[in-house]
Amino acid sequence: MKKIKAITVCFTMFLPISMFAQNISEQENIYDFSGFNVNGLEIGDYDKLYSEQDIIDAFGQPYSISYDSGLGYLYDFYKDISEDKTDAQKILKNGRIHTLGLSFLRGYFNDDSCGPIPAIDIWDRNSCIVNGFIRVGDNVDKVKQMGGRSIEYDYDDSPRFAGELIWCPSGWGNADWVVCPKFYFDSDRKIVLISIWVY
Repeated sequence: MKKIKAITVCFTMFLPISMFAQNISEQENIYDFSGFNVNGLEIGDYDKLYSEQDIIDAFGQPYSISYDSGLGYLYDFYKDISEDKTDAQKILKNGRIHTLGLSFLRGYFNDDSCGPIPAIDIWDRNSCIVNGFIRVGDNVDKVKQMGGRSIEYDYDDSPRFAGELIWCPSGWGNADWVVCPKFYFDSDRKIVLISIWVY
């Protein structure tokens, strides 16, 4: 009888620990950190081709679209803040702030409608999420939870950023740092800009 009680006590003690470990494992499996995905679109991957409708579905209607022969089609997104004066440094004359800019190489592979997205700049917390996990405004140390490789630089003389953390996704192997996503942060280590340029 004592043996049965001891086994029951042990089982009751270890069951919650086992379930907790399983929950952590399942949580890790819901994210894919092997690439750089923004709102469901892979950025910087020339094997992933998207249409303009894919971009609109992921980010909404752009404020403007322009063309640069070296950068492709440039999509700019803004947010109307004419009633919100909390971020005075970013207010433009028309009462909008720049939230997102991306480059779209439509026709890159001789297809007029599709192409890769080699570059993106994210300034706004609400409009974008990276890998379903991290946003502007999060602590930059959260980036390291995505695994892969990372390197950090402090900016001693920049009025805008305290530093940057460059992150290489696990699926990119030994990619050169220059093509990897950059997370710029302020003096409180809060991310203020997420950027990548793969040309």
